[in-house]
Amino acid sequence: MTRKVLILPLEIVNRELDARLLHALFALRRGWEVYVGANAVINRGIWRLPRGVFLLTTLTHNRLYLSCLLKKAGFPIQGWDEEGLIYKNRDLYLTRRVSSETLANVDQIFAWGEASARDLDIRAAKVGKRASALGNPRLDLLRPELHAFHAGEAERIRREIGDFLLLNTNFPSVNLVVKRDISFHKRSSPRDQEFRHQAERTYRRFIEHRRFMFRAFQELLPVLAQALPEGMKLVVRPHPAENAETWKGLARSLPNVIVASEGNVIPWMMASTTLLHNDCTTAVEARLLGKEPVVYTPEGMPKDGPCFLPNAVSHQARTLDEILDLLNAIRQGEVNNASLEEILDRHVSARRGKMAAERAVEYAEELLARQECATSASGPSLRFFGVLRHAWKKLRARHRTDKYIARVFPPLSPTMLEHRLHRLGRILDMPVDDVRVKKIGNRLFHLRMDKPR
Repeated sequence: MTRKVLILPLEIVNRELDARLLHALFALRRGWEVYVGANAVINRGIWRLPRGVFLLTTLTHNRLYLSCLLKKAGFPIQGWDEEGLIYKNRDLYLTRRVSSETLANVDQIFAWGEASARDLDIRAAKVGKRASALGNPRLDLLRPELHAFHAGEAERIRREIGDFLLLNTNFPSVNLVVKRDISFHKRSSPRDQEFRHQAERTYRRFIEHRRFMFRAFQELLPVLAQALPEGMKLVVRPHPAENAETWKGLARSLPNVIVASEGNVIPWMMASTTLLHNDCTTAVEARLLGKEPVVYTPEGMPKDGPCFLPNAVSHQARTLDEILDLLNAIRQGEVNNASLEEILDRHVSARRGKMAAERAVEYAEELLARQECATSASGPSLRFFGVLRHAWKKLRARHRTDKYIARVFPPLSPTMLEHRLHRLGRILDMPVDDVRVKKIGNRLFHLRMDKPR
């Protein structure tokens, strides 16, 4: 019997861990063993892992080398863009995030929804492939059948904080915890230049917009905190890749402001009255949870800077007074959102029916079934090269990538992963009481069932 191995890298624990565990749950129930760990750790040490279906979570040109290595080693590859739900426009997205040369090595290409699948197909068609509008396990966690997974944590937050407005920031491009920007020439393929000129101009406007809004939210924070209804708090959640110290410094003199970075954002959204943002993915997540997000669009904001989707599913507020009026209307249940379902359906797949996590595993089964015999991942030359590459990476332990990993991927225990898997299994009536999680390296875990079902 073919050994069924699924390798699921992730970058930011607070954002992606539960989604990877949900993905793993469906795989474990079908008899797969699963490797879950930090993206960079898995990429550097892939030579140590058994050959299996590999989830490539970035489709940029700087993943070409890794995808080629995986292909030569006989790894079937599934690929999606972890940042592929929210983007400014097609030209900028394809230039910054998608390389046809990388896609040439990917066996199955997944998109968050029909809209992003159409854009991905422009690159995929160059190499004779098509993208499937799969959805994403991160959005599976927002479906009603999984609300119970975060309900206890949401209730704890409500008890501790009470009534609060959640302000989510989205400024890693101008307030990154560890600077690691990748230039256009490293992201885009030499053969994918048709949108580059326009994309560079668009990107400059995008960064101008982010800088403007970064300043605008810093100016808004103290006046909004002072103007909130009596007893209401303001909780600021910086993007996981942002430098939270910026916001903590502003909050020190504001008694009703809390800066909270711990845990997944979902229970915080569930516990809040509503969400305030500009251009943030969490607006889509909040809308899928049934919340009424508010987007702050102050006077002077660059008109062509923000992305379409998060602001389109939100109520617009240009001033402090408009924020407060909308907040009051939301608390009274006097807002109308009937026109937003069509927008969500175009951009988000798997809102109903089978979850994206389950469909991804079904696709992996198909991929494994048709995969032809390939060179073993433990071939001497590849293994020797992998050892040298791994050793070189370890010598650069103070490299900015390693500093970044330490900030976005804190230490995890096998017990914690088992506990969260068990909870997901109970909620979905998919018990995994015999699951075993073993730590096999720094930020790398092996998951298996003692008695595969």
